Amino acid sequence: MHILAVLLLGVVFPTCARSENRFRRPPGPGPAGDFRDNPVYTLGDNIDLQWEMDLKNIDLILWQQQPTGNVKGPYAKLASNSTVKSLVWTVGYAGFPSTMNPDLSQVYFLQLFKTGQSGSSATSHYFNITEPDNTSTSTSSATATTTALALASATSTPTSTPESSPAQSPTTTPADEDQLSSTAVAGIAVGATLGALLLLALLAGLVRKYVKRRRDMAVHTEGDILVYAERQLRAKDEAAAWKLELPAHSRERFEVEACEPRHEMPC
Repeated sequence: MHILAVLLLGVVFPTCARSENRFRRPPGPGPAGDFRDNPVYTLGDNIDLQWEMDLKNIDLILWQQQPTGNVKGPYAKLASNSTVKSLVWTVGYAGFPSTMNPDLSQVYFLQLFKTGQSGSSATSHYFNITEPDNTSTSTSSATATTTALALASATSTPTSTPESSPAQSPTTTPADEDQLSSTAVAGIAVGATLGALLLLALLAGLVRKYVKRRRDMAVHTEGDILVYAERQLRAKDEAAAWKLELPAHSRERFEVEACEPRHEMPC
């Protein structure tokens, strides 16, 4: 009896072990809302989805994870009434409704449903769907083109003499450009200095002429008026004193009065 029970367990246990429904690629689910270990799939890539199941027919559903988490997002049915355990999926949004917004969330996950039932039998880990990196593609192409051109230039045979080669044409070196720039700057500085000095001299002459004109046209102050009046009075006094003196060549006649009357005696 004991041996029979052991044999029965040996037959039933492998059967139960093989009956687990789970995803292999992408891997099985992690903690809800934990996106740290998400695989990243690029639009246009071909991904070999794999899973295990003990169901005869399944539906494979692709869900878009919503930011709020508790809201049921849009979905696309990748397989319907399928009996296979793998599917090569071209990463994209085919099968989603037109109202689906890819920019709302880049996080997705897969679920297996037994055909005709609404309860999920297996859920995959979250994964991200991203746009292709056009920048890196362009950079790689440009690098490859540049490398090819460099190799072609290195292996090509020269077909012209150094005298006629454009590479041998005399060109202005950075040192010459710096020297020319320094000379030009020095000339500009000297010219500007001379011009400024001439302008200052002209302005000084104009200011001096203006000040002289203003000084000549200035109105005498009260002190000047008093000095002028004093000079006029002094001039009048000197003129009056001069008229009191009898000049030697004067023709004017003057009578001298006697101090007392004089009489002549008759003969």
